Amino acid sequence: MPLGTAEYLDFRKQIAELRQHNNKLLPRYYHWAAHVVVNFVLIASAFVWNISLLQNFRIREFLMLSILFVCWAVVEYAIHRFILHGTFFSKTRLYIQHSHFHHGYFSEDLMCAAAPIDVNRVLLFPIDVVALLMLNALLSFGLFVLVNHEIGILFSLAGVLYLFMYELCHGLCHLTWSYRIPYLRKMAEHHKTHHAFYHGGHSHYSIVIPWLDTLFSSLRRSTSNEKNRDGEHA
Repeated sequence: MPLGTAEYLDFRKQIAELRQHNNKLLPRYYHWAAHVVVNFVLIASAFVWNISLLQNFRIREFLMLSILFVCWAVVEYAIHRFILHGTFFSKTRLYIQHSHFHHGYFSEDLMCAAAPIDVNRVLLFPIDVVALLMLNALLSFGLFVLVNHEIGILFSLAGVLYLFMYELCHGLCHLTWSYRIPYLRKMAEHHKTHHAFYHGGHSHYSIVIPWLDTLFSSLRRSTSNEKNRDGEHA
């Protein structure tokens, strides 16, 4: 059932209030530019370290890396669908930070960052990037020992590359100008449906490889409520 004008305005007011509340909770030392730089340095350092461990990189290694990249995409899809939006994990920090704050910060009609400080709800926090890199290193070490060093290194490199692509693509989905570029608009619209109020975040989980939603039957048709009412992306 579509929202009435009064309900819709109240909904937007709630989002504005949540954004103000969220930003007041940020540490005094927080700066959006430092956030971007720290995340980039962490991921770039992990990338350089992995590249330094590679002994060869030919067509065979490229194909293996591509397959492992898709494997990481499936892992991210599962985390997004079953942990960040799964009722079993509804009391965890990850669920609350994502489903409550991120989805409360950005709705289908307010998808784009309105100010630089909004980066704090677009990018992962540095502590989360560190945790993901450590998880990547742990899993990769297991493959390094149990399979062989080549698979372990390529798996680790694929994880770092996927993390970078996730941060990049997710960030672009929340920028206004992305809706003016055909391919980026398609990607952004896909993610926009994930933020649709009536879907509750229970569809369109994948960002970097959207066709995973088709593969795992997690696509839903857009409704009139997911169309921009105020011409924000026109």
